[in-house]
Amino acid sequence: EIPETDDDANQRRLEGDDDAEEIQYYIGPYCSANGGAVYLGMYTDESCTNFADEDSGKTTYKTLSLGQDLPYSSSSLITSDCVSCIEQEDPNRRDEEDDDGADDAIEISDQCGRLYESAGKCESSINLEKSGMTSDPNNAACSYINGIKFTKVNGVVDMSTSK
Repeated sequence: EIPETDDDANQRRLEGDDDAEEIQYYIGPYCSANGGAVYLGMYTDESCTNFADEDSGKTTYKTLSLGQDLPYSSSSLITSDCVSCIEQEDPNRRDEEDDDGADDAIEISDQCGRLYESAGKCESSINLEKSGMTSDPNNAACSYINGIKFTKVNGVVDMSTSK
C-alpha cells in the first residue's frame, strides 16, 4: 500500500519503497497541448513542474500503485457539458400557492446569477429596446474578449473569432 499525505496545496505526495532512496512524488493538474483539457500527472517536485516520467507520470504511478491507472490521466477533469441555469424546484417543498397549477416564471439559479455578475462583459451589441435591459451596457471586458484567440485541435489559431 502506498502512504498518502496531503500537503498545504491539496496535492498528494506518494512515497516509494523504504529500501530504495526515498523519492517523493506529487500529483497535480496540467493542461493539454491544445488547452482544451486538464489532466492529472505525477511530478517529482512539489510545484508540479517536472513529470516523473516521459508519459506525464502515468508509468511511474502505475508501478507504484501496483497496476492502478492514475485517475484523470487519460480523461479530462473538466467537460464542456452545459449546466442549466434554471432554478430547480425543490421536490420536497410544497407551497400552498402552487396548488393552482399555474406556470411560474422561470428563475435563474443563484450560482448562475453570481457567475454572470462577476464575469467580464462586452454588451456593446445588445439592442437595449429588445433586450429589456434597464441599465447601461457593460463594455469593460470588450478589448479582452476581442483579443482571445481560439486554438483548434490541430493547433491552428482560429483568427475568425477575434476582431
